[in-house]
Amino acid sequence: MIDHHHRLSALPRSIDLRVIGRNRSFLAFVGLAITAILYDRLFFNYYQAFLLDDGNVALIAEKFLHGERPFIEFEPGYGILWFFPITLLLKIFGVKFYLVRTYFLVLGLESSLLAHGLLLRLTNSYLVAFATALVVLLFPGCLYQTYIPFLVIAGAYVLLIYDPKTLAPCVPSWAAVTCNGLYLGLAYLIRSDIATVYLVLFLGYQGLLALRASIRERRGLTLLLLLPRLAGVVLVAGLVGLVFALEAKSEGYLEGFLRQYWALPGSLISLLQQRFLTEPSARAAVTYTLWPRPSVLSFFSSSGEQGLIFLTYFPILAFVLISLFLIAELLKRSMDAKGISDFIAERANLLVLTGCSAAAFPQFFVWRPDLPHLAGFVPGFVVLMAYFLFLLKERVSVPTSLDTGRRWKFL
Repeated sequence: MIDHHHRLSALPRSIDLRVIGRNRSFLAFVGLAITAILYDRLFFNYYQAFLLDDGNVALIAEKFLHGERPFIEFEPGYGILWFFPITLLLKIFGVKFYLVRTYFLVLGLESSLLAHGLLLRLTNSYLVAFATALVVLLFPGCLYQTYIPFLVIAGAYVLLIYDPKTLAPCVPSWAAVTCNGLYLGLAYLIRSDIATVYLVLFLGYQGLLALRASIRERRGLTLLLLLPRLAGVVLVAGLVGLVFALEAKSEGYLEGFLRQYWALPGSLISLLQQRFLTEPSARAAVTYTLWPRPSVLSFFSSSGEQGLIFLTYFPILAFVLISLFLIAELLKRSMDAKGISDFIAERANLLVLTGCSAAAFPQFFVWRPDLPHLAGFVPGFVVLMAYFLFLLKERVSVPTSLDTGRRWKFL
């Protein structure tokens, strides 16, 4: 009777925890949404920055609206899906530039909500999740650089649908494959460089999960489980790309549409050569893409750009420290198979977040070390640092009693 009574009394507590978790998540959503609206109103009518995302995207989207063909009559610069949602808004509601800002505001809000949900999963701390989501929401500010943060954080979110501890997705398997496939296909249509990094991370992360499964079950064939997932993700991504390829063929710009993908490696190599092998005085004549980067020593001058200089070079130090942390953890556990399995279970999340954050770093640091591109990089980096600092705190504090399974139930 006593055990039966305990089981009955434990049920309401479990239900209460789930209800409390849902209520807190809803309150976080409401708080972030209200903050986004109020913060945006501070500078909504201030100016239209046509050289930044809100203005530049509006102008190119208007070209699509008027029937001009990309890669033939103009160069879009990014993937066509970077502009299509804005074109659709302009077509439905008319050419009103405030729609573009509203769209980027929604992207920024969605990025903050994804950051909140992701860190709540990984840390089970509402304070860490909400504080990080708030920074993700506020940092781009009036620059409206929210596309890249959305891609970075959403990429980490869909990758970590698969839990490295349980080796199972938090949603049905078909939904996990579909989410990753949709992200891959849409990301290639927006920014192919970030999509390529995501694909590499997906292969590496799924390989680690398969390795952990093979160690735990002592069956080498478990590694083959990677193939069905990969095939499913590629199939979904291919179907997404096929829709837009058929649209490009019907409009007569299929060759340019495809060329942007097979020319990507050569373009990246060319830009790297121009950055590191070309004399600084000759770079401006070669391309407008490369902008001068302030030196570390200029931090100690009275240039007034100390904040930008610090955020330019601090991420390199952070990436090095995180890499050393991961290497030390791996070396400490690499003496047997169980140690390697534990390393994957406990540190694969950090590997994924580091890779996703690093995907947005080269465009800022190597090519455009300016404030707008810094605003595009920092939100994803903030998510990484919040989780890394949480891990460091956990190493010197008493572990909580909540298990990983309960963390998922709080979402």
